[in-house]
Amino acid sequence: MRAARGLVAGLVTLLLVWSAGAFAPTASATTDPVTYTTGCGFVELTSQSADPVIVVYGDPRRKKEDGVFELAPNTMRHIKTARTQFLFYVFDETTSVNLIQESPIITDQNCPKVTAKTPKIMGKTRVGEILTATTVGWGLIDVQLSYQWYRSGKKITGATAATYTLTKSDKGKKLTVKVTGEHDGYFSVAKTSKSTAKVKSGILVAARPTIEGAAVVGSPLTANPGVWGPAGVTLSCQWYRSGKKISKASQPVYTPVKADLGKKITVKVTGRLAGYTTAVKASVPTVKVLAAV
Repeated sequence: MRAARGLVAGLVTLLLVWSAGAFAPTASATTDPVTYTTGCGFVELTSQSADPVIVVYGDPRRKKEDGVFELAPNTMRHIKTARTQFLFYVFDETTSVNLIQESPIITDQNCPKVTAKTPKIMGKTRVGEILTATTVGWGLIDVQLSYQWYRSGKKITGATAATYTLTKSDKGKKLTVKVTGEHDGYFSVAKTSKSTAKVKSGILVAARPTIEGAAVVGSPLTANPGVWGPAGVTLSCQWYRSGKKISKASQPVYTPVKADLGKKITVKVTGRLAGYTTAVKASVPTVKVLAAV
């Protein structure tokens, strides 16, 4: 927090003139407080200072810096960058924000790029279905691919695999996936797919219920809903007498009464789950209810 407040208070003016090249070190040192190494797609900055410093870095040809951070003593920061020119400034943080080092312009970032094509999304856009990002045409052979899925442009936390299972939060939204390819000796490349259609409600796996027990006045009947899915679906029952709803008969067990004599009994099971279309399944009717012996 102290470093953040210092940056806001002390570096605003410097950042505004990033592209002007008007920096001049206010102190000199026998050795650079920060050393660097480069590779394709990255620059590594290592602190040689006994005190924390502030580093501002970016492309000297641009009007705005790429980033600002505090570098603790004897630590290293790996910066991914595709800049063909790279420059960094080091500021003393311990007393005031004074420039103590200006790097040369680093130009050995001219590397080939990973071969990439826009990924496509395969799969049905319904809650509960699995979407798959296809990456045909990416190279080299052993290119490392990483994935990030987005919901209407917003990053989905934890959705970093090649496949993604649609949830109730995706209903009514459009999905995209960004694929990034990385390989040693090459610049990394990121490509984002086209949006899917809006995600529809899922379809419950619904079984036809059965009725267990004898259709006899005074003898309990039990509704067996069968197997429904996915996990978490809520089931409810409603009993019917010759097709007409029986008042207050909404429990899994129903005991026929005199009014049921000579009638056929059925039960309807309703399944509900957020993000899914409500499903209703009716049993086969019983035989006509008989009088108790």
